[in-house]
Amino acid sequence: MAKIEAILGEMDRINTQMKSLVSEPRAQRNQHIVGLRQEFSAETGNLLSELPADDRLRFQPALFGEFQERLDDVRTMLVSHQAHWSICNIDERRDDYLIATEKVHGKIADYLDWAKTSLVDKPA
Repeated sequence: MAKIEAILGEMDRINTQMKSLVSEPRAQRNQHIVGLRQEFSAETGNLLSELPADDRLRFQPALFGEFQERLDDVRTMLVSHQAHWSICNIDERRDDYLIATEKVHGKIADYLDWAKTSLVDKPA
């Protein structure tokens, strides 16, 4: 498996874990959310550093550009979401937070599905 697929797999794992975590009781949830946000950010950075080195993307500039644009959309959405939903706000407006996280996790899942599908049948 190429490095990009491994990173996408980690991002998917974190997104899935975060999605189930938001329903946990407060004492466990908030600390885990901070840790998972940091993990996801690190994996996003790993992906950004690997994209230019992957031959499947290096020789297909349009696909490379789309990877970057779509990832930028996800990152922009996450920055906005995290700025709006500090750990304190999560508890104050719980129902609204759950609705907002569904949208975030859905957008991340859509990106990951697209990215994995875009690399299928392209030699690494």
